[in-house]
Amino acid sequence: MPRQTSPSKISVLLVDDHPIVREGIKHSLANKKRLVIVGEASDGIEAVRLASKLNPDVVLMDINMPAMSGIEAAEAMRKNNPNIKILALTMHDNREYVLRMAKIGALGYLFKDDPPTELVKAIETVARGKTYFTHRASEHIVTEYKRTSKRSVDRDSHGLSLQELKVLRALTNGLNMKQVAKECGVSLRTAETYRGRIMAKLGIETIAGLTKFAIREGIIKLE
Repeated sequence: MPRQTSPSKISVLLVDDHPIVREGIKHSLANKKRLVIVGEASDGIEAVRLASKLNPDVVLMDINMPAMSGIEAAEAMRKNNPNIKILALTMHDNREYVLRMAKIGALGYLFKDDPPTELVKAIETVARGKTYFTHRASEHIVTEYKRTSKRSVDRDSHGLSLQELKVLRALTNGLNMKQVAKECGVSLRTAETYRGRIMAKLGIETIAGLTKFAIREGIIKLE
């Protein structure tokens, strides 16, 4: 039978392959009566087994471990129980790790050099089903969102590159070619080359036609 805690307490499964780290975490949480360590695992395989057996409120998960990584263990746990709440705790400020854990469905990500008070706050937040990604982890997610959004804009704008979109916006905002060149940080000749490419790609031969296209596609908006 899974170990039970009172409704007011938060049960935590602690997963880390370093005994000293586990002891340090337990010491940090020792005076937090609401947080109860119900189990410990030193690798991903053991973590998956204990998560199924103990059904903890929060799994505090290291990333790099022997036998099965924290990422693989988190994925296995989520397959067994889609509602399980996983909080990554790692020393690695790695964009790929953050994105993979977020994609798997982990609710939080923080670092071992973050203060103990933040660890407590993260555990309590994740236990409520809310997300808790530290500022550094969130920056990776925001950067990836911006990067994929730019790719999406590029794909959705009839094959125009980001620079061509910039020139198109300037062209359709009533600027003359010298002003377009200055606005886009290119020479007049380069700006004229971009204009020709844009017209060729879109099959539009006039500025008026480009303006109608830009308004229709939301590239520029009427005031």
